Amino acid sequence: MKRSFYYYFLSLFIIAGLFTACEPEPVEVISPEITLVKEAGFVYGDSILEVGQAFKVKVNVTKGTNDIKLIGIKENNVQLPLDRILEGMSANPALVFGTEIAGFTKEINLYAQQNGESEYTFYVEDIEGYTNAVKVKITEVVNDFEGVYDNLQVYNFSGPNFGTLDLHAAAAVGQNDTSGDIRDGGIDIGLPVPQNWKQIIFPVNGARLYKSSTAVDFNTINTKAKLKAAIESASNITASQKLQKGDIYFATTPSLTGSTTDFFMLKVDDIVLTEEDNKDFYLFSMKKALKM
Repeated sequence: MKRSFYYYFLSLFIIAGLFTACEPEPVEVISPEITLVKEAGFVYGDSILEVGQAFKVKVNVTKGTNDIKLIGIKENNVQLPLDRILEGMSANPALVFGTEIAGFTKEINLYAQQNGESEYTFYVEDIEGYTNAVKVKITEVVNDFEGVYDNLQVYNFSGPNFGTLDLHAAAAVGQNDTSGDIRDGGIDIGLPVPQNWKQIIFPVNGARLYKSSTAVDFNTINTKAKLKAAIESASNITASQKLQKGDIYFATTPSLTGSTTDFFMLKVDDIVLTEEDNKDFYLFSMKKALKM
């Protein structure tokens, strides 16, 4: 009888072992990854911006175990309205298709909030619902500049179009206009025609030109006080180097009234070359701080 019980329990043990051995090993599921690329011109950490300022992020997304399904943006845990997204996404959240299901790098341009501090969450989700996210906080600063401009078009001084920038009016003016402050250098007649535009600028009519010896971010200089401080730490120069897209220069002029000084910041947004007609031109962005 004892032997029967022994064989009975031994059989149960073997059967239990067989069932245990047949259970599949647990599979570790890896969630997708999303990071913000650390690159000049893009926000990748907590930042201070002007009210409603547009800013760019560059997201890098890699898949985990499963294919990627979507990417989205939240502001303070609420889905960011689509009209706040300028470029990079046509919906929020946006479904992912084609080769991007395995990973992608994408530039997204969006507007910051109009007041206070906001936390922006950039998140991804795979086809099985696994998610990941990265967050940044944006603190707004009221823009106290007297003017912030873009698409200021200044031409080759040797051509038929306006080659001098009036900083106060934020407009190009004629060659003999005494209100002009920053002038293009024209052409070098000793060079062949396609390469003869000097692509330099210099101050005229009492203006002064400055260049910082350290890297400057156009967006982070977002108050008049910061602009004044940046110019005071920069070097006064008689003319620029050959301009490159993205270059930052500063300028000062006497205020139009009183005995104060006006401060300006210029960023080269584009340089457009034309052959043989000297209608080459720059596109500048500018910030203006008056009576400092």
